Amino acid sequence: LDNTVLTYNWYTCFLDGEENSKLNSTMGGNSVLVYNEWYDSYNEWKEIYVGEGKSELEAREKALAQADGFQNCHVNFAGGAMFWFTIMTTIGYGNTSPVTDGGRLLVYLMGFMSILLFSFVMGQAGSIFLTIVDDFFECIGLKRFTYGVAAAFFWLTILWLWLLVIAIVSMSYMYNHFGSERDNEFNLDDAYWYAFVSVTTVGFGDYYLPQDIATPKEMFIVPLLMLIGFVMDANFLLKLTELFISAMRSSSEKLDDNMKSIRASRCNKQKNESSICF
Repeated sequence: LDNTVLTYNWYTCFLDGEENSKLNSTMGGNSVLVYNEWYDSYNEWKEIYVGEGKSELEAREKALAQADGFQNCHVNFAGGAMFWFTIMTTIGYGNTSPVTDGGRLLVYLMGFMSILLFSFVMGQAGSIFLTIVDDFFECIGLKRFTYGVAAAFFWLTILWLWLLVIAIVSMSYMYNHFGSERDNEFNLDDAYWYAFVSVTTVGFGDYYLPQDIATPKEMFIVPLLMLIGFVMDANFLLKLTELFISAMRSSSEKLDDNMKSIRASRCNKQKNESSICF
């Protein structure tokens, strides 16, 4: 029994005691704990049936049917919420996916509605936040940061810094659950890359925060940081789009002026030649 056979994305198993504290905080811990519980249960039932006079083979068969290792497991709400967050935000790391008809139907219906609702809410939140910041800059005499290159660069800088915050929190997440054993596998560069592909919703899946070990506290902290990152990203893209539109409009106006100048020049030339200009 290992994590390639048993999955615990929506269930978590916990045993009290110092000897199990490390197992409780790791992805493979669930499998180990369930196996240990099952093995103890199996031996107890086997002894009961042997005591009742059953043969060794019959006692084993009955014990196998009665043994249960999931008595200390419960629904992993935090892990499920983290997974649904990746659906709602369209990140989709790919480390977990529904395989049953019921699970896929749930994503078809509720997942699609969640994406629409999320897009609407984030659009409104980004617009409101951007308006507040622009008003603040105007009040303190920094109106140049509300438009043009300065505004786009400001929001890009804020986005970079916020990605660093997400990266540091992600490293803390991994360290809290795995200690220093994954430092070489998930360093700051990897964590920053993870933050970038998450906030941009690319979600390659090469790096992700395991969902089946998420705690209720982490269930709120990680998505909140991501949501703020989405707002920063949206504001940067909005200012960048405004900059491009302004540049294109300026180029278009210059082109129109040039066309009008050329037309006027031709018209004047024709007027001089025929004294008639249509």
